[in-house]
Amino acid sequence: MRLAPVALGLFLYALWRYQQAALDTDDQGTDAKGILARLGMFSSGTSYALVGFAAGAVAFDADDGGGGGKTEETAKWLMEQPFGSWMVGLAGLCLLGIGAAQIWRTQSNQWKKSLDLSGWVQRAKPVIEFGIAGRGVLFGLIGLFLLLGAASADPSDVKGLAATLGWIRTQPFGLPLFIAASATIGAYGIYSGVQSLRHRFPDD
Repeated sequence: MRLAPVALGLFLYALWRYQQAALDTDDQGTDAKGILARLGMFSSGTSYALVGFAAGAVAFDADDGGGGGKTEETAKWLMEQPFGSWMVGLAGLCLLGIGAAQIWRTQSNQWKKSLDLSGWVQRAKPVIEFGIAGRGVLFGLIGLFLLLGAASADPSDVKGLAATLGWIRTQPFGLPLFIAASATIGAYGIYSGVQSLRHRFPDD
């Protein structure tokens, strides 16, 4: 039952992303760039919905109290279902796509489009771009681990965010990489705060 609030939050976030894509709430438009941005929102919503569905199933039906992280538990449950490995692989591909889209957003300045960047926010731009791009890299790594787990049919190969950070820590130059990866999470938190304060709706 501990995963039930997480599942609900994931479903609500997915619903918001679908709304953004379908109703064009950020005024992305219908040109090629706008459609690509809206497809990114849709794929993001789908990935969160898939994880939310699996998390809900684990919470209400398949939680055996075993060890492992929640991402590993969710992957284990999915792999026990028909076409489960394909579903895990699809989630991995979605996360890879989302990660690439996050990095692209920093290079194309798309993240600035719906924000009021006047005043103090100007000074936070390098931190925000670091957070968005770093989050994209972390999502890409998690996606790769999901694909690895799907290919091997072994949920122990799957890593969530905490396990991915632990894996980074064990690599050469692991400590500075771990600190940088952790800092991206804090930087993205700053971006989320700026979004809540300075989001500019199309009619503003």
